[in-house]
Amino acid sequence: MAEAAQPAAPATQPVLSEAKPVHRRDDGRKPALYHRKVGRGPCGIFRCVGNHRPTNYMILCQRPFNRDCKLPNCNEDFISPMFRDHVMPARVFWYNTFFYIYKTIYAWAVEEAMGAHGMINYVDARTSYMDGLVVIAAAQSIDQVVVIASGYCTRAYRLHRAGVKFFEVDLPPVVERKIGLVDAVLPDKEKYPRPAYVPTDLADVGALAGNLAGAGFDASRPALFTCEGIFCYLPQAVVDCVVAQVSEIAAPGSRLCLDLIPRGLLEGRVRPSRGFVNGRDALAARGEPLLSGFDTSPEDFAAYWRPHGWAVVELLDARALAAKQLPHLKWSDRKPPLLDFMHFAELRKE
Repeated sequence: MAEAAQPAAPATQPVLSEAKPVHRRDDGRKPALYHRKVGRGPCGIFRCVGNHRPTNYMILCQRPFNRDCKLPNCNEDFISPMFRDHVMPARVFWYNTFFYIYKTIYAWAVEEAMGAHGMINYVDARTSYMDGLVVIAAAQSIDQVVVIASGYCTRAYRLHRAGVKFFEVDLPPVVERKIGLVDAVLPDKEKYPRPAYVPTDLADVGALAGNLAGAGFDASRPALFTCEGIFCYLPQAVVDCVVAQVSEIAAPGSRLCLDLIPRGLLEGRVRPSRGFVNGRDALAARGEPLLSGFDTSPEDFAAYWRPHGWAVVELLDARALAAKQLPHLKWSDRKPPLLDFMHFAELRKE
């Protein structure tokens, strides 16, 4: 049964991970992406699913896609398929029975019909990139990992090490659902130790530091903070609030990693690709608009973080990340192997 139309969330309310409501347009028109670019035909199933599922569901399907297809250099997330199948049980039969047909239609719908060339590879490479930073941090004796807007993230269960404590931060209802999901899919708590779950509204100034401390976070020791797929959905004031809170509790030597969208694209100062326009319109139609970005010139990006005590370790554009994570794929400006507008960064607290 279709959901009734819901009003858009206030601009000051953070939109985090699984807590994003699925909004429908109330003007009687189809979302521009599906109306103009997709039409009917074999992509109708994709259109229907995309119109009724929040983005984190779509990402959960895309994260194991290359692994399922046994493609080179795919990420090592073996838990996300289990989460996907538990959250979306109706998909399991179709996915397993008609996999080769499904993968062809799904990849065509995302890459060709939407024009979002490299979308699936982006999710795959982002997963591998941040996985690698978690492993490196543990090797450098950083024994605290804070996953901001944890959603369906599986790193706390896949990458746990003796002596390393994970903290998963998200809105209270998201955390509650995540605990139920993990208990159902990964019941062996010895094999898959639980992180410290930290229910927090990131827009609540000061709440992050207090809630993390209450969960056992030690602000005197370095930590790794991961911010995956979150900042672009938050109003700029909330982004600044999160950065300030993380900076307050991050000891010298801490690391922070994030993916980001250039602010110039959101403000119309940079000519967008077809994939960006279509993706932006589709997200807005589902009530998940892109709200924030960063200036991505090395000087401007460093200038934003410097007052908070952070130094930029690396700032990668899509081409650089593709060369690093997907070296078997040749870059093409016409059909890039990775979303061509995304950037990735690692920072170190001074």
